[in-house]
Amino acid sequence: MPDPNLQISLLKPEEAEQYMCLRHEVFRPTVNKILYARGEPSQKTLDAVTEDIREGIVNRGILYLKCIDTSTGEMIAGARWRYVKPTEEGAKERTWEEVDAGLTVPEPYAESDPEMFKALFALFNANKREILGRQPYYVLDTLVTLERHMRRGAGSMLKPVPWEHRCMRVTALNQSKK
Repeated sequence: MPDPNLQISLLKPEEAEQYMCLRHEVFRPTVNKILYARGEPSQKTLDAVTEDIREGIVNRGILYLKCIDTSTGEMIAGARWRYVKPTEEGAKERTWEEVDAGLTVPEPYAESDPEMFKALFALFNANKREILGRQPYYVLDTLVTLERHMRRGAGSMLKPVPWEHRCMRVTALNQSKK
């Protein structure tokens, strides 16, 4: 049962920097070692990431959620959700052109190892293309909780579809493709 002091709401564009700081703190010992292999991100990089979050909220339909501890007002967790769907109204599947357009490799950060960065995203993209193909899907790109607030239920509140149901759907999908 989640902590009753936790509240989920949409992240506002003006809260993008706060979310970026939360995400970078959580990922510092893990994912950031890959994304920023040459050292801690510069302020210029952090500003670019913040602007990308803000742009995603305002113009690209990316759903960012935040979890606030109402007893302190602190943002303790967050999530980034997207719905990848056909651009044509009423279409059941995306075209291969739409699929490939969504599988771009972003430019590495100044602090990245360019080869490793590009190889990582190329691997992600190859798997998305092979496994998800042309079907529309929801994707939870990021789910982060500050370590000192783990085990309070924030993560389960930020992913409304139980993990087991998603696993069953992916398994069923993979079996249907055989």
